[in-house]
Amino acid sequence: MTTEQQRVLDEDSERIRRDRSLLRSRKLGIVSKGIKPQRLYLTANGSFRVLGAHSTSFRCGPHKMIRTINYTVKIGSRPELLDERGFIIDWQDIFQAVAKKFRYVGQFPSCESFAAEILALVYGMLGSRCTSLTVDVGIDGLPAHMTAEYTPEG
Repeated sequence: MTTEQQRVLDEDSERIRRDRSLLRSRKLGIVSKGIKPQRLYLTANGSFRVLGAHSTSFRCGPHKMIRTINYTVKIGSRPELLDERGFIIDWQDIFQAVAKKFRYVGQFPSCESFAAEILALVYGMLGSRCTSLTVDVGIDGLPAHMTAEYTPEG
């Protein structure tokens, strides 16, 4: 390895060490430019397929053939409320929890029930780190969606 290659490698290693240190101290990169966000929003889009529903009389969507539900979760928070990793929440945790809860249900819920239950599930995962929460539920190709919203302040 040449001296120049070693110098570049050392600089990169030092930069990575500084970046990790900033992350551990929960400082956001944009703060260094004098800009500190007042609010942060995480928007996660997912879908799940409902399996094993015995009753579909109160189901979300007009056709008994439709079993895939799409959803969008938008979570509001503030920089000082992030977890130890610097996250509002890991979006993959949301996807896993929603799929686990709704994949196998006895009664296929209405879209209103899906939206309200996903909202409660995600809020339960966040607790006081959440300043606003919106869940939108729908089915591809259909013009209607159901939205549930919650703000802890009222």
